[in-house]
Amino acid sequence: MPDLTDQKKIDEQRDFAGLHDPLTGVANRSLLISRLENGLSRTRRLETLLGVIALNLDHFKLINSSLGHDFGDELLRQVAQRLCAVIRPSDSVARVGADEFIIVCDDSTGSETGTLARMVLDSIREPFEHMGHELLVTASLGVIMATESSVASGLLVDAEVAVSRAKEQDGNRIEYFDESLRWKSERRAILLVGLRRALAQDELTVYYQPIVDLSTGLMASAEALLRWNHPELGPVNPAEFIPCAEEMGLIDEIGAWVVEQACAQLALWHAGGHDVTVAVNVSVLQMMAADIVEVTQRTLERTKFSGEGLCFELTESVLMNDVNYFGKTLVELKALGVRLSIDDFGTGFSSLGRLKRFPIDELKVDQGFVKGLGTDPLDTALVEAIVAMAHALKLSVTAEGIENESQLALLREMGCQRGQGYFLARPMPAAAINQLIESQHRWDIA
Repeated sequence: MPDLTDQKKIDEQRDFAGLHDPLTGVANRSLLISRLENGLSRTRRLETLLGVIALNLDHFKLINSSLGHDFGDELLRQVAQRLCAVIRPSDSVARVGADEFIIVCDDSTGSETGTLARMVLDSIREPFEHMGHELLVTASLGVIMATESSVASGLLVDAEVAVSRAKEQDGNRIEYFDESLRWKSERRAILLVGLRRALAQDELTVYYQPIVDLSTGLMASAEALLRWNHPELGPVNPAEFIPCAEEMGLIDEIGAWVVEQACAQLALWHAGGHDVTVAVNVSVLQMMAADIVEVTQRTLERTKFSGEGLCFELTESVLMNDVNYFGKTLVELKALGVRLSIDDFGTGFSSLGRLKRFPIDELKVDQGFVKGLGTDPLDTALVEAIVAMAHALKLSVTAEGIENESQLALLREMGCQRGQGYFLARPMPAAAINQLIESQHRWDIA
């Protein structure tokens, strides 16, 4: 006769596995939806409130790539444990994606849900440890309170919209969903659909912003800036659509297209005898692609351009990651003739020791510091220190975001070699840059 006790245990284990995340042991999406629907039914029947907190870890893909998937998995397990430790007995935690967690707060006021969200954020900020490694992690949280008309799937979508808003604000924060975010969510959905056709239908274009030699007043270089003219929405700000491209996994394809456009334009300028360079922004996600060097080399071959004059602008976060991986990649790019610049320098927390180890050619002073030149003593001191450090390391230095004559004069006094900003010139089509080059336009910077 079969052992019914053993069969019952097997059934219970199977049921548990079907409703829980195998890595962390918390609820999976199926159980989450069931709990949300039950909670919503309860709120309508008893006239109580229900809150939802969505959580995404900041830069989780970077953690996985630099420290390994085993470390990433352990981090997710520890995150789940911390969430379970701070919630109330009536609340529940679910994992619904790689680094995406949801907390359902039953019978909870807006104030109570907000308090719990702050406790969660604080708990994530505490250092994580694994096999002797200590890691500081932050998270982006989205909070929404259910209404009488709420449905489970809609609450999750709206909570994730709030998370996206938190990420756009550099993460490590809490955003609360409201109707303005609903409009943003609908617009974002249109952008996500439109991005897939944007390349094929020539909706994307590249503008160029002049970078001026502050000693001669001549254009020394130009920064390639991506623009998107949506057929229904009109011009879309890159700060809005670039995160969408990263989310959809299109950033490599779009980034490669921008590099190709810049190389083709450079080839034309150089063929005309104009010794100008072009800088292209390359994200950390693009740099993490295993074929970044091969793609760049094929692009240079296809556009018949040597690589001399092409500059990749990298965010400072590159310096904060795997020295061996990024160091090897940067050396290989340098071998192709590509110059390397660290963009927005001073906004991150990179090690100067690492800066010295990478084959960097240039630092770009962040426009946030340039804005305070002459009015904010701290900003002025920081810019002066960055310029001096760049000179000491034999690096050229460019200041971005120059908005007035006073800033320009101070930068020249400090010995900053190059500058860009609306005071000098706005981004413009390649044809307008052609006119500046051919006329040997000289800015009056004396």
